[in-house]
Amino acid sequence: MKNYSANNYYLLDKVLYMLLLFIISCIAVISNPSLIIFTGALVAALLSFGILAYLVVNLKKVTFDHHQISVTQIIGGKQNYIHYYSIKELEHLFIYPVFSRQTVIYLDNLGKARKLKTKAVVALEGYMDFIKYMRTKNSNIKFSFLPSDSKLKETYLKEYNE
Repeated sequence: MKNYSANNYYLLDKVLYMLLLFIISCIAVISNPSLIIFTGALVAALLSFGILAYLVVNLKKVTFDHHQISVTQIIGGKQNYIHYYSIKELEHLFIYPVFSRQTVIYLDNLGKARKLKTKAVVALEGYMDFIKYMRTKNSNIKFSFLPSDSKLKETYLKEYNE
């Protein structure tokens, strides 16, 4: 059986933007004697540093194991597990030609709905195999596709008569 995995490394783009904003803000803080510009640059530097830290801490690697989904944070190595039976919906988003992402909507141990957003597990051509794999794990998963007129949705509706 094929092993599936994903990540949310698409956040690295945002990390780079925040890092650039942080560096520019720090340069403005150091080089500008005006109190207003100094204060604004300091606030921007602190804000961008906070967002940068948040984004880096939330980088995750996701592995679809035989019995559950393993979610490992890259920084700190904290590991969480999502049982296949707790998954309610799998949403696929495709924006041509830039990216393909998915959102796993599941219930945590307290029954609260949670979302896990990652890059798509496989390329568009292999996504139907992934859907079949997920259906073997939980036949009650609802699959949704954005945009609503996507070829993947068309293929899914033909195959599953939904």
